[in-house]
Amino acid sequence: MKFITTQIDMFSYSVLSKEQMVRLLKEISVYGTYTGRMCVAR
Repeated sequence: MKFITTQIDMFSYSVLSKEQMVRLLKEISVYGTYTGRMCVAR
């Protein structure tokens, strides 16, 4: 998941598909948009 360390901002775009984002939400409660945008504030 190199995208997390290369983007410097509060939000990051992952390379995950809509289906993968839905799976993250349902299985482990990781929230993001269907376009793969996630909050990665540190």
